[in-house]
Amino acid sequence: MIGDVVVMTPDDFKKWLDSSTSGNSLAQNGERLFASLSCNACHNTRPDARGPSLANVYGSKLPLAGGGTALADDAYLRESILNPSQHVTQGYAPIMPTYQGQISEDGVIALVEFIKNLNSDYRIQQTTNTVDLLPRAKATRLPQEKNRLGKLSPSPPAKGW
Repeated sequence: MIGDVVVMTPDDFKKWLDSSTSGNSLAQNGERLFASLSCNACHNTRPDARGPSLANVYGSKLPLAGGGTALADDAYLRESILNPSQHVTQGYAPIMPTYQGQISEDGVIALVEFIKNLNSDYRIQQTTNTVDLLPRAKATRLPQEKNRLGKLSPSPPAKGW
């Protein structure tokens, strides 16, 4: 057996959710894990994406590579994270690595909760676009010129800056 099933009353479940040690919701924890595992490198809406977009996937019927369809519910998402070769979406190669034994059960639950709440590609793009915030090249010092008062002032930027 891989895990335990704990049944709670709705009130107890709310207390359990509220007692998150990270101070974030399950979906927020899932979003951080999604970004840290670089899931966004493949699961995005770019034309060259290596994996299907996960925006609005929850609750939809997905065509499978081997024929047939699958309902993208909690169990499907969990199984696709742990054993991705079992459910390959039509039009995509079976290249996703398995995360069995690499992510805790809490991590899987958080990822599923994040994916369930993806009603647009905006959040995925935000985790993808963080790469654009990195400096592209080491900054160089602009040459300085003396102004008419004899004080140093930076030169105007070169064309193309």
